[in-house]
Amino acid sequence: MPVPATIVLAQDQNGLWILNKEYRHPTGQIILGCCGGRLEPGEDPLIGAQRELFEETGDWSDDIRLLGQCYQCPAITDQIIYYLLDPNAQNKGKQALDPLEYIETCFMTDQELQEVLKSQHPIDAALLTALSLWMMRGE
Repeated sequence: MPVPATIVLAQDQNGLWILNKEYRHPTGQIILGCCGGRLEPGEDPLIGAQRELFEETGDWSDDIRLLGQCYQCPAITDQIIYYLLDPNAQNKGKQALDPLEYIETCFMTDQELQEVLKSQHPIDAALLTALSLWMMRGE
């Protein structure tokens, strides 16, 4: 049975997007995306989002809120993805990655992110979904 997951669209206190460059084995490439991961059994999506953000970046916020939820790929799986916004993350520590994770945290301005999205750089669809939900809310 698929495990629910969270995706966190985060910005730091200076308004920079907190993004991950993560090696994804099926593609053989480093993909630009958001923080996120599978929820623990019974874990609230907000708590899971805070945990994943901290593990992957060392950043924390008490201001995480739900943007929406959807089935990322319903033709293949019934996994539900919760998309959350963290507009005010603060660095509180160091990454605590799983042994096989390779994640480089990067910070981008709005313009830098737009340029990357227009380029041919590999992008995780979850980042595009999170940005779409954020733009629809007008935050």
